[in-house]
Formats: sequence, structure tokens, C-alpha cells
Amino acid sequence: MKQSYRNAIEQGGDLIPAALGKAERLLAKSPDDPRAKAYKGSLLVLMAQRLRPPKQRIYRNSGQSLVTEALENADDSKPWFSELVFVASMSVMSLEPADATRALLKQRIKAAIDNPGFNDLSPFEKVGLLCVAAKMIEPEDASNQSTSFLTKAKETDPALLEQALSRLRPV
Repeated sequence: MKQSYRNAIEQGGDLIPAALGKAERLLAKSPDDPRAKAYKGSLLVLMAQRLRPPKQRIYRNSGQSLVTEALENADDSKPWFSELVFVASMSVMSLEPADATRALLKQRIKAAIDNPGFNDLSPFEKVGLLCVAAKMIEPEDASNQSTSFLTKAKETDPALLEQALSRLRPV
């Protein structure tokens, strides 16, 4: 699922519905799995960009609802927690989240970066999560933590950092 998801967010096109199908099958097997909900929700948000209203709104709202539910129910002591938060954070790239979702995501991103599973993420996932973290906390960042997130991302992979920053919309 991870590779299908990465291909979908990097290349888009027909890879999005294919990855969404995989996420739906995963969710059908494990309806309570927060990771499956995060993958499906994030892909629905991504898919919404390709649609016109009213379908666009339906996909976006359904996706945001699944992402929020996944963030609320995820156990931050699990080794896959950082992966889940990365997937959830990617929906922020194309969506203006509700205030409650934004606050929850900020809290969960900080926990994901401190989670031992963060070290198991690929450079692509680490950089993506660090960039979203920096962008989300930047406006209220008195301690300059957003700069440390970007520095950590640059140390991980400078080329991926530039690519991520160019694709990330202001949050």
C-alpha cells in the first residue's frame, strides 16, 4: 500500500484510483484499522482535486472525515504511527482542514516525529512530514522549531525538500 500511495501522490493520474481501490480493500479487511482509514481518506482528498462540484465536495469531506477519525483513534505508541500521520498530513497539501482537524494534526505530527517509528520512514515520508510540520507551526513559532524541522528535512534529502516545498500549499 505504501508504494501505491507514494506513486499516487507523486505521479497522480490513473494511479490515484488504483491506490484508492487498494485502500478500500485494506479497509474492508480491517474496518477499524486507522492506517487504512488514513490511506483511503487521504486518497479521497487527492481524488477530489480531479472532480467537479458537487462530487468534489463529497470526496473531500469524506476523505477529511476518515483522516480525522484515523488521527483520533491512532495509538501513538505503535511503530506505524509515524506512517499514519505522514499519510494524514499529505491531505493538508490539497485541503484547508477544519480547525479541529488542524489542531489534532499539529499535535499528532509532533508525536509522530518523536515516535521511534519516524526513523523507519523513507526519506520521502520523513521530508514530507517535516515540511508539513514546519508549515503548520510556522505562524505561531516563537521557538523557531519550524526552522529545525526544515533543517532536519534538508539533512535527510535536500532534493526532496525542494520538491516538497514547491508542492506544499500554505496551511
